[in-house]
Amino acid sequence: MQNTVFYMPIPSNRVRSSNGFGLCCGIFFCLMMLSVGIYLISSYDFTSIQSLLKDQLNILQEKGEIEEAFNDFIETNGKEYISIKEREKRYKIFAENYKRAQEHNSKGKPYTLGVTKFMDLTHEEFSDYVGHLKPRSKRNVVELKNSDPDPNIDWQAKGKVTRVKDQGQCGSCWAFSSIGSTESLYAIKKGNLTEFSEQELVDCSWSFRNEGCNGGLMEHAFDYMIEKGISLESEYPYIGRDAKCAKKSNSFQIKTYNDVAEDNSDDLLIALNVEPISVSVEADEDAWQMYTGGIVTEDCGWNLDHGVLLVGSGFDSSRKIKYWRIKNSWGPSWGESGFIRLLRQTGRGPGVCGVAMDATYPLYF
Repeated sequence: MQNTVFYMPIPSNRVRSSNGFGLCCGIFFCLMMLSVGIYLISSYDFTSIQSLLKDQLNILQEKGEIEEAFNDFIETNGKEYISIKEREKRYKIFAENYKRAQEHNSKGKPYTLGVTKFMDLTHEEFSDYVGHLKPRSKRNVVELKNSDPDPNIDWQAKGKVTRVKDQGQCGSCWAFSSIGSTESLYAIKKGNLTEFSEQELVDCSWSFRNEGCNGGLMEHAFDYMIEKGISLESEYPYIGRDAKCAKKSNSFQIKTYNDVAEDNSDDLLIALNVEPISVSVEADEDAWQMYTGGIVTEDCGWNLDHGVLLVGSGFDSSRKIKYWRIKNSWGPSWGESGFIRLLRQTGRGPGVCGVAMDATYPLYF
């Protein structure tokens, strides 16, 4: 019987050599790729990616901050928008104003901007809100003599300025300015603060060339009060819209009024030493729309469109700036509890925001 022989195939040397070479090539290629990867990682500048990620994070944080501020704004001011589309529109305007205010505040100027009740209005819309002063037709300048006027006078601290009021959506700043100076005059002459009726001027002074909520002029209001007198606020309360004249009484009647020399801050200070002064300003800029505090030092224009009440002057020792202090009619939540301060210049010139261009005050003998 023939024995069975088993053979174990032995790979040839050529085959073994070929497989070893391929393995070496694979290892070498991997090592090469690893080296290239390590080199690229070690040499790549990641600061651009970090900067991009940081920018994206800042954008998200800013968006969240603005959304929160907008929601607070809606709640604080009782805003109600007629549709989602209108709300989105107002949010976009609010966000643009908010960013502009933040940019302003980053520059370290002596006044700040922030969220006011006008924050969801465009510049054009806000301009329409304040632009209700009529052009002057005459001036009644009487020169006052005072070689040493007090540069630090505060009629509010003296108890001669009534509370801050709110004109609302009516273009009646001229009525609030003229009533404000009349109330202060009454307090100086009679000894007590008494509020008079802006609404009477809005409704009843049309024949004196005022136009109610469409605008007017402080001098025309004085002309009315010289001839007709004025009712108490309690008798004829403010409603913020044009209505039929319903005059109640003649509680106070001014005698005349004087104008301050145009573009003369020195004369304006002399007049302020006599009593609070009705002044005209340009108020359709950011410095008014978003004002939250400090002293406005930059000129915000000379196109007079808003009537206010100059109630004081002083010196801010921390900022080393002289200022005028002005009572506005946009409610106590605006500005510095309803007031704004403007840089007080000296000598000739229109003054910041045109404050020295058109100033007038009532008189009672």
